[in-house]
Amino acid sequence: MTYATPNHANGRVESSSQQGVAPKQPGVFDPPLAAEFIDAIGKNGCTRTRGFRPKGQSRGRAVKDDLFLPDGSVNAATIQRWQDERFGVYFVVNNGGDTKASITEIVAYFAEFDDGTKTEQFQRLNSSPLLTPSYVIDNGGKSLHVYWVLDEPILCRAREDCPNKAQWTAEQERIAAVLGSDPSIKDPSRVMRLPGAWYVKADGSFGGQAKVVAGTGKRVMRDEFLDCLPEPESPVSPPPRQLQASPAPISADLPPRPLEEVRAALNYIPPRIPGSGTYQDDRPAAIGYIHAVIEAGGTKELAMADLRVHNPEWTDNDQVIRSSDLSSFTSGSFWHAVKVNGGDASRSDLCSNGKQLASRIATNGKVMVSPAQGKAGSQKPPEEVLIILRDRARKLIQQPMPPHERSVILRSLAQNHGAHITPAEISQLLSVARQDLRGRPQGVALGQKICIQRRKWLCEGLLPAGRPTLMVSVPKVGKTTLLCALVSAWHYGCGEFLGMKLHGNCPPVLLLGPDMTPEDWADLLVPLGLARYTKEDEDDDNRELELLPPIQYLWHSESGITLNEEGYEEVEEQLRENQGSLLIADSYTALTASLGLDEWKAEVAGPLLDLACLCSLYDATPIVIHHAGKSRAGERASSASRGANALPAAVSQVVSLRWLDEAGPGSIRRDSRVVLSTEGRAGKPVELVVEQQEDRQWVLHGEGAQFEAEKARQRQIEKINKNERQRAVYELVRGRWDQGLRTGVSDILNELGDLFEGGDQQKMARRTLEQLDLTHGLIEQKKEVVVGRGLVALYQVKECGTNRG
Repeated sequence: MTYATPNHANGRVESSSQQGVAPKQPGVFDPPLAAEFIDAIGKNGCTRTRGFRPKGQSRGRAVKDDLFLPDGSVNAATIQRWQDERFGVYFVVNNGGDTKASITEIVAYFAEFDDGTKTEQFQRLNSSPLLTPSYVIDNGGKSLHVYWVLDEPILCRAREDCPNKAQWTAEQERIAAVLGSDPSIKDPSRVMRLPGAWYVKADGSFGGQAKVVAGTGKRVMRDEFLDCLPEPESPVSPPPRQLQASPAPISADLPPRPLEEVRAALNYIPPRIPGSGTYQDDRPAAIGYIHAVIEAGGTKELAMADLRVHNPEWTDNDQVIRSSDLSSFTSGSFWHAVKVNGGDASRSDLCSNGKQLASRIATNGKVMVSPAQGKAGSQKPPEEVLIILRDRARKLIQQPMPPHERSVILRSLAQNHGAHITPAEISQLLSVARQDLRGRPQGVALGQKICIQRRKWLCEGLLPAGRPTLMVSVPKVGKTTLLCALVSAWHYGCGEFLGMKLHGNCPPVLLLGPDMTPEDWADLLVPLGLARYTKEDEDDDNRELELLPPIQYLWHSESGITLNEEGYEEVEEQLRENQGSLLIADSYTALTASLGLDEWKAEVAGPLLDLACLCSLYDATPIVIHHAGKSRAGERASSASRGANALPAAVSQVVSLRWLDEAGPGSIRRDSRVVLSTEGRAGKPVELVVEQQEDRQWVLHGEGAQFEAEKARQRQIEKINKNERQRAVYELVRGRWDQGLRTGVSDILNELGDLFEGGDQQKMARRTLEQLDLTHGLIEQKKEVVVGRGLVALYQVKECGTNRG
């Protein structure tokens, strides 16, 4: 889209038709035009639309639907049907739903002119003190719709009495008062004309098509917009401020001061209060401080961090500075602001006075404090302070900065409002803010639709795509080795792994592995072709390891990563760069050990749930490795996990590994075969017997049920070996069955008659056969017609895993 360019900084806009778009037949909806505008104003995936009859007609019932279909395309058929039925088409500007209570994000300020010609409306807009609008829409009728799209949405609680909604409504009223526009445009769930749709006149004919005709196409910072928005007629006077720094560059006539003095001098300048009309003073002072810090030997990053702490309520601080021409101001702007607020840059005791000033209230009634102290008279009810902290936490999460700085800023902001919050409460605020920004899924009401993806697998029956999997076993069974062998087979073109189909191409792989040292990872990855040594000499004690595709990133034991706020940020950065990746977390204990969680309580599942939520944002599949309890290692997959049952309950699939033949205490394991079993919501359980080879590869021996039956048979054979009669009869039955012959009582007496002396031989032989059949399950009865004898009970060896037939 091409829009008019403003003629001056405060915003003169002129009508300009879109270029490159051919006019369409009246009444024909333009889906690309609608989609492009919705994307331009920062709407999320769910955009609600409504259709209304034009004024002058029987209004009837409005129609509603989603603008976008589940596949992301515009719901063009529905919109076109509405137009054919002569409905005017509108959309809900803000995000969340159809009602005021359901709105969760405010994306813009907007206005509608409902009187005068369009030329007059442009004149009123240009003569106002407001910033140049992002977009001006010709609604196809007589009105212009004006939008100032915010660079960061205003986050709201899903309730009508949300303070952020009330504040935005008041600001909308001020906009209407300044422009003389429609004063009813102030509800957070307000609808506006949808670009691409056509204006429907009262007689049912079409007017013009709603489309963008002017604007910068850029978003605005809320603080900057509000500074240009005149206060109401009876504004509440802000606290008096001494700051009167000149916006013009001021030369620094003093040599650079020591860094400690520069940072202390910042305390002379009152923290910025957004909306108080001091933006033109605060901006040059802030930029001047950056110059002063750099001149004193510090860095821009240090200065930015200081400004965040000093101005905890100035949420756009970072963006204002990033978008400013730093060369337009010097350190003199900062020292001028210090001077007019009582500081003397020429004095040698500037540093000590600045530190004292940070904790002292001046006698003239003006509060001069550092953010760590709190402002006199600024006490607010706890509910309001909590809302302020939540809003600030959401904005901090979106700003690139070290996690500990967010904690400092939130603590400072709380103290500014007379509140005290603990580190645990700060962590919880940031965690909730993260969830809010990622979006909390809404429930589904009767009549609504929800998009359900077909069940997909990465590895058929083993690893479901896009859903968390928990892999458990006692230590050193081979959990990590098995997963890396799967990745290697997948990447190098194998269509299956251990008989299970691999779907599609191998995705990027992230190894979140603080449980293993770099050396351990090298020993595992190099034989599988997932890493290599960059030096030929294997005797070199300082060989360098290089990761190979598909491994994109490795966290090892020296990385120090934990599933806390800082850790999630590291992981999210890699997930963002590697969409649709496979994340292998090894192990859950190592990733959460420093969090102080009780693994026998439900709280232990919290980090896993957060990690799964984070992965879902980037279509990633998390596999979390956890240890099994020794006493539960042989139990079913969902029960083998150590600790609370909340862990297996939090995932879609549980994969368990256990030794096929458990070695007794102190004995040497001679059977390295492993039973791999699955249990979960994703599909039919799997049970296989597998074994790791010396080259880290794995082989499949067969179905687990067969091996379990064979183990049971061996236990029964050990029992009958203690009974001479039973052992001899079983060996006879087995020998004859190897020749394809079944065995009856007469066959036993002919071969082993000496063992049945001293009683009814036929009865004793029959009883022995029944014991081997019914008690030990080693043989089974088959009735067969024998010439001259009729129907006779004969016996054969029972195959493993078969039932009596």
